[in-house]
Amino acid sequence: MKKQLTQILILFLPLLALGCASGGSSPGPFRLADGSPIPSGADFERAKVIDKVFPNYRSELREKHITGEVALQVTIDEQGKVTDMRVLKGDHQALVEITQEAVRQWTFEPARLDGRPVAVLYNVMQRFSLKR
Repeated sequence: MKKQLTQILILFLPLLALGCASGGSSPGPFRLADGSPIPSGADFERAKVIDKVFPNYRSELREKHITGEVALQVTIDEQGKVTDMRVLKGDHQALVEITQEAVRQWTFEPARLDGRPVAVLYNVMQRFSLKR
């Protein structure tokens, strides 16, 4: 007998690392798109998500109890577009693919360094889990 799935939890958790920080003057661990750190004393504002598309956690994945986490490092350009993506962690290839498909569609208010838009690295964590 097929078990009923009563709740699906999908969480987007931006990681506080490599370009995903609150605004302010402290450079922290944040990085520009070329990998260089934010200069000490610089006025830095993090990139902010404007439009977020959630992954399509398809029924066949849920029925097979495929769960896990996907962590991506994306490059956000000066216009707020995702221009590059690297998989940092992927518990299942199908989950990686649907997460990448969704994140490619995200748009951002670009990060700013001393008032000017700059390209940055931004980490995204996607968790897929089933709760009965």
